[in-house]
Amino acid sequence: MRIVMVSSEVAGFARTGGLGDAVRGLADALATKGEEVLLVTPRYGITSLDGEVESFSTLVCKMGDAEVTFGALCVRTASGARVLLVEHGSFDRPGIYGDAHGEYGDNHWRFALLGSAALAAGDAHFGAWKTDVLHAHDWQGSFAILALRSHREERKKTPRTLLTIHNLAYQGETDFEKFQSLGFTHEFARSSSVEHFGKVNLLKAACNFADAVTTVSERYAKEVLVEAFGCGLDGFLSSIRSKFIGIQNGIDQASYDPSCDRALFATYDAASAEVGKRENKNNLCRELGIRSEGPLFGMVSRLTWQKGIDQCLDHAKEIVAAGASLVIVGVGEHDLEARALSVAKSHPGRVAFVRAFDDTLARRVFAASDFFVVPSRFEPCGLVQMYAMRYGAIPIVSRVGGLVDSVEPLSAMYQLGTGWVVDSSESAWRLAFRDAQALYKEPEFMASTASRAMNEDFSWAHAATEYLERAYTSHAR
Repeated sequence: MRIVMVSSEVAGFARTGGLGDAVRGLADALATKGEEVLLVTPRYGITSLDGEVESFSTLVCKMGDAEVTFGALCVRTASGARVLLVEHGSFDRPGIYGDAHGEYGDNHWRFALLGSAALAAGDAHFGAWKTDVLHAHDWQGSFAILALRSHREERKKTPRTLLTIHNLAYQGETDFEKFQSLGFTHEFARSSSVEHFGKVNLLKAACNFADAVTTVSERYAKEVLVEAFGCGLDGFLSSIRSKFIGIQNGIDQASYDPSCDRALFATYDAASAEVGKRENKNNLCRELGIRSEGPLFGMVSRLTWQKGIDQCLDHAKEIVAAGASLVIVGVGEHDLEARALSVAKSHPGRVAFVRAFDDTLARRVFAASDFFVVPSRFEPCGLVQMYAMRYGAIPIVSRVGGLVDSVEPLSAMYQLGTGWVVDSSESAWRLAFRDAQALYKEPEFMASTASRAMNEDFSWAHAATEYLERAYTSHAR
């Protein structure tokens, strides 16, 4: 199957978080299964090259009646997937979506170019009209589906189209005039398929025109159909329910493997986890200036309202008073960063806050933590809890989205389950933290729970099969 994927982020090249990880993981898994994958993404000023450069060409794409020339650098990854980097002056900047001054004002034009470039790249790579599946990710990739729709009469054959929503909160809204300036007609811009409450809604438009729509966990696919999680699109998504599918993300288990992860202070597997985790914990706590005695709670997250860090900070005093330590790593909203820093200063030697987006440090936190906290208010899938479990950190997560799908609640006597799935109330979180500290005092149960978490299979192989059978074929449910 010839598959063109379109994403603004790809792990190993340029990413800000889970979108890049998920797109790369799926592309690699599909290539490993023998599918032909061309993953199209911009070449930003910060882009790295994770693979072997195969070719460079100059291509032309259409944006409305205009033609735009761009460079196409093709890189073959270890899995066999090919990443085609779109080279254009609008992408050659220090950030993906913005810089220290804020978001770039021409982001809609930049990602409209990406979508049109993806169509041209697919025709150049596979042959004209020979792409079988066009798979777009989030609103930035949605332009590929809209460009295909606009130019469908010029093509002898159109591929099956799929849009994956990684986070419904980001919908790519813009005004009609700006949308028309990207080459789309007035009639197209004003159609009910595109318009939403007086604006152009790119995510809604791509959902309308795509043959299938997926999101990144079964539970989230159900949650977004109700007002509390639907971000204003719950009614619309309910109307396209017949083509709306939930497929849970996986993780790269070869990369996130504590038995061979060079980022760690000491490697270990499930059989040697107790010793290995203790060494990682001692070294990380020493490095961060906090005590290693007692349980260590870890958090690695974007610091946003969605991620609910405040729900953990609310209990920091109680956690510390019971003899535990807390480490938080992340960047985000200034008020949450300031609050995390304030909590750390209020509890020297017990709470550490590191303002960073640092993969090496994140892996060390996974390996060092006894418990890993994910207090999200909503979470389409979440990868971080799966990473943490892979390293033997027992998760404490909110009862939302993919967190529910990936964490099995602990039974009363700790004989079954992998962690705590917590309701949104303050009392529920307080009880979960107390239960975790009680479990820490039971080394045998602590070890068996961590072992179950480490042995969970979160590989991309299953998700790739789901995409092939349920989303990439015309008979998908």
